[in-house]
Amino acid sequence: MKLGDLIGNRQSLFTFKDHYGENQTMSAREIYHTVMQNRKESDYDWIVPANELVNLCKNPKFPREYAVDIEMAILICFANIEAGVNRGGDKYATKAEDATAVQYCYDELGRLVKLTDNKEFKKTLNLVRTRYLKEMITSAVNTSTRGFYFSCKAFRELQEEVVAKNFVKYYMKEETFNLLDMYKEIYNETKTVFREAYDSGMFRTEEKNDLFNIVKALNTIEDEEPEEKGI
Repeated sequence: MKLGDLIGNRQSLFTFKDHYGENQTMSAREIYHTVMQNRKESDYDWIVPANELVNLCKNPKFPREYAVDIEMAILICFANIEAGVNRGGDKYATKAEDATAVQYCYDELGRLVKLTDNKEFKKTLNLVRTRYLKEMITSAVNTSTRGFYFSCKAFRELQEEVVAKNFVKYYMKEETFNLLDMYKEIYNETKTVFREAYDSGMFRTEEKNDLFNIVKALNTIEDEEPEEKGI
């Protein structure tokens, strides 16, 4: 592609629907810079909804270098949303059109990983995809276990174990897979794992031991004679 063609594509006009379903028309350059600014300010309510952004990225006339950056921005946005869940925030239902957009970006960036010989570019793509995958898996595990009110070491370690096992499982998959189906599967499997652990007394036993050690430590402190000090 010649430089003139590249500049022409950046200045070409594209029409998309905003969050209110109204048609908006902007140049590729304007769309790109607006989205890059939106992502710095918030993970919500960008000027272009995720599904409309993906439609633009799929357009052969839309500059490919813009499309790749936008696809990465979408994954980063939704990874940030899941990270909020993992810090104790609420889990909201994912809109069907958002799930489709995220799926496309995840798969498309994976395709680019296999095609590129640029090591830095490959590393960047991998970092974006793996972060989203890890946040999504962690969100499934954390959301699934919120009904269990334990803070013992065994509980936390089991959470970490389930996250790590599933991350390896899905990171190593060669074929594409549905991210929402993955989430649901991990969510349900985690409930079963933790219910069995709870029924076995794993968490209660450790919490009783922790409480016993705390009481023992407090009694030791109370039995100690205060040290006399003077000047």
